[in-house]
Amino acid sequence: MPGNSIAKKLLVVDDQDEFHQLIKAILKDDDVIIADAFDGDEALEKVKQERYDLILLDLMMPGATGGDFIRNTLHHAIPLPPFVVMSSMNDSNLVKNILGVGASAFIHKPVSAIELREAVKKLLRI
Repeated sequence: MPGNSIAKKLLVVDDQDEFHQLIKAILKDDDVIIADAFDGDEALEKVKQERYDLILLDLMMPGATGGDFIRNTLHHAIPLPPFVVMSSMNDSNLVKNILGVGASAFIHKPVSAIELREAVKKLLRI
């Protein structure tokens, strides 16, 4: 972890605690602070209160899809953070649609540690 850099803030939005723990384990050596939300409503409240440098979110969650969350966040987050959407669904039209809504990247679950770290580093420029 670089000593002179400012830690980047990530918001992980997924309804499964195990997934939050996996993301934290994968990114533990990076200079990031990770906040948790377990559904779209909780995540939207956090976005209204705090600025995040990156949001990692599951596509299918209780209450709202990842696309719904991105659309709702457009009205509340200034500046708008990049979004990485993750899903076990393997549909090229779905990927195209979610990228069209505003996601910066799409990662298929199960998440590869290498793919996740590369996407995070690229989007955060770390």
